Amino acid sequence: DTQAMLKQKLYYFWMESDVPKLTAWIPTNDENENIYILKRNPYYWKVDKESNQLPYIDEIHYYRVEDTSAYTLKAIAGEIDFQFRSIKTEDYTLFKENEKRGDYKVYQWQNAGNKFIVFNPTIEDPVLSDLYQNPEFRKAVSLALNRDEILEITEARAINKQASFVADSPHYSKSWEKAYAMYDKEKANAMLDEIGLKWAADKKFRLRSDGSVLEIVLMHRLTTQADLAMVELIVKYMSDIGLKVLAKQVDRTYLEKLRDTNQLSMIINEGFQELNLLIDNKPYVPTRDEEAHWGLFGKYVESGGKEGIKPAGDYSLLVEYWNNLMEAPMGPEQDKWANMIVDLHEKNIWIIGIYSQGPKLAILNNKIRNVPERVLDADILRTPGNAKPWQFYYSN
Repeated sequence: DTQAMLKQKLYYFWMESDVPKLTAWIPTNDENENIYILKRNPYYWKVDKESNQLPYIDEIHYYRVEDTSAYTLKAIAGEIDFQFRSIKTEDYTLFKENEKRGDYKVYQWQNAGNKFIVFNPTIEDPVLSDLYQNPEFRKAVSLALNRDEILEITEARAINKQASFVADSPHYSKSWEKAYAMYDKEKANAMLDEIGLKWAADKKFRLRSDGSVLEIVLMHRLTTQADLAMVELIVKYMSDIGLKVLAKQVDRTYLEKLRDTNQLSMIINEGFQELNLLIDNKPYVPTRDEEAHWGLFGKYVESGGKEGIKPAGDYSLLVEYWNNLMEAPMGPEQDKWANMIVDLHEKNIWIIGIYSQGPKLAILNNKIRNVPERVLDADILRTPGNAKPWQFYYSN
């Protein structure tokens, strides 16, 4: 697919060795090999205060591993100079105990990402589609989550909140952050009663409108022990309000295939950062075909109505408000439309936040200098790019 290839090359242009770059390092071999080597760009445009050419480090070697647990073993053995991706927070104590032996230190960066639940509003099953588009259903699921227990059992040092913008964001809303984020199983059950989800005769699970037991297939690609414990708890919480959930662990490629073919029903995921609507709007507005909670609505908007399903109701309002925001001059007018988008999210809870803003561990060899101890980890900031790695250097 030519369009997909162009999108790939433009987004990951730095991986294409034949494309001119302004980046500090450039690739020198095929990314599919077990080792991926970047060499300093001799034409890099930055120098330090003494006019020394940056970057200081000549080469970066990335080693491919089949299992992310290898990062933990390599780190405590002192075989990693710098790593923050796939370094598991649940292994913090293990990392600290081996700092001296591995000749490294552990930094606790701040993760701007989150854990969240979403439902596909355009799933082909009409009963589920109607249910998932009902905001009262999503609010009931949110109320059923005992977030304090999740954090206690998983030992996640994070904040219980909706998938709302973080406090440092220009779009921060305290009321959205707390909306339906308290644990209230009784209220959740009452809300499901009110929208007509009747119980089966044995009072174990609720019924679909066609009279069969309501079953929801939950897909996720989470792998750590803490995350899997969280999935088990969420299945239990939803069972407590009569929702039968079947959890399935899949890899990222398969999960994205299901999303692209509109086959996802419910997912627990992690990822997008809650920083700035104007920089990354796709989690919050159905303008692109990339988020499961927009289903085919995003494909409709992205294709200009040629594919997908036309958004209606508050889904349509999101797109309208976003278009108004894009046409408005910077300042109060844009802020007005951004705030209206925030209000719609608080009203609808399209993304059910579990927790966010936990620590993000980084392993750093003691010989490396000039690495900031505090960094906000966010994809839109291209972390570790915002830690300025072109200024890292090795001490003698």
